[in-house]
Amino acid sequence: MTRTGSIVRPATPEDFPFIAELLDRTLGKRPYGERLKLWNWRFNRNPARTDAFPSFLVAEEKGRIIGVHGLIPLRVKSGKRQLNASCSCDLAADPAARSAGMKLKLAALAKEISPLHFSTSANEPANKITLALGGKEVFSGRRKYIKPLKASGLLRRRLTGKGTPEGIATAASLAIGIPADWALAIDRMARPPGKTTGTVVRNVASFDGRYDEFWEGMSEDHMILVVRDSSYLNWRYSEYPFPGIRSFELSRGEHLLGYSVIHLGIDEDRLRFAALLELAGRKMESGVLEHLLREAIRCAADAGAHYLIARASTPESEALFQDHGYIRREMNYSPVTYKNNSDVPHEVFANDGNWYLSLGDGDGCYYYDICRVTPWNG
Repeated sequence: MTRTGSIVRPATPEDFPFIAELLDRTLGKRPYGERLKLWNWRFNRNPARTDAFPSFLVAEEKGRIIGVHGLIPLRVKSGKRQLNASCSCDLAADPAARSAGMKLKLAALAKEISPLHFSTSANEPANKITLALGGKEVFSGRRKYIKPLKASGLLRRRLTGKGTPEGIATAASLAIGIPADWALAIDRMARPPGKTTGTVVRNVASFDGRYDEFWEGMSEDHMILVVRDSSYLNWRYSEYPFPGIRSFELSRGEHLLGYSVIHLGIDEDRLRFAALLELAGRKMESGVLEHLLREAIRCAADAGAHYLIARASTPESEALFQDHGYIRREMNYSPVTYKNNSDVPHEVFANDGNWYLSLGDGDGCYYYDICRVTPWNG
């Protein structure tokens, strides 16, 4: 019991309607049925589920829930260890009880919860709370990438954001943006095809045993990354309970060379966009990432996306993004934060180059209410 009389405790299913009501008030309304569908997939059907922590921690005062902190179980390869990590999501507090957020984050960071707690979608206040409580940020998470695929919609948004009347903004975007749209399309078509001969791109409905073998090799290439075996990939992408996921692989015969995943959605300005959730290839296989990136760009453009967003997982993918016309933006904080409670040396996590991060990690791209997505704030 704290001085204010509030307690932090694991949530029970009976708390779910009250958690949903708090999230509706603080983060925006969602249909309750969709929330339950997401929560069931996120925790109950998660192959990394553990009894070490619940799906939510709640702050309660006088019988009323005043704060909530969601937890996603994930397995994370950290150095030579595999840790059962807790990943932050749905952190919210009643505006009249701001200290609840600090108490919830303190509880979530505790060693008793998990050996590694991290977040991939922290907003600036959550970032500051984590750092104040002894957590760290992954500096590379500050970098965001966007590739314009259509200029007209982006131009209209920029003009209306500057106060231009909607009618004038629409007319200007048509006059200037449509020729620019053609130029962008011509640039994509003019680029030479990939250099990986004898390969084929296939759509992926489910991830088979070849992905377990691929993961074993991939895990040797990187120090810190979410375990991406077939059970994780099927849960995260094939079994995702809402539409928009498209997965594809590059293979030579039966040999898997790499894979990519995009998520199509509509942002708050009703512009169609795509998020590049995965762009995975082995270091020894040259040309694979570029081939997969071209396919992701083509797929997004064919679906009518105005832009494609991404996070660079490696220096190689960062160079590819720049070569393929992505614009890099630097945020003034990182949405990726962590607290190491394990016996893995802190130096392993402190080395920014050890982290392999994608937009598919954590809850950064759980798009299920397309009218409320805000993936790009550049």
